[in-house]
Amino acid sequence: MTEASRFCHSTGTNAINGRTGKSTLLCRGARDLQLRYMHAIGFISEPSDAAWDEKCSQLGLPTPKKK
Repeated sequence: MTEASRFCHSTGTNAINGRTGKSTLLCRGARDLQLRYMHAIGFISEPSDAAWDEKCSQLGLPTPKKK
């Protein structure tokens, strides 16, 4: 839950776009899908980063670093 997320195909070095010249970032689209799923199954109160951070805090998990 805190160690694996999809990287954006528009950043970093990847199979789709090769070397983009940009820093590798997490995929916002995949993240939004994860949040909607976590909300749909009742794990978080709403499909938002704030709700995810709150749940991580409740479980004693590290929260993602924000840029």
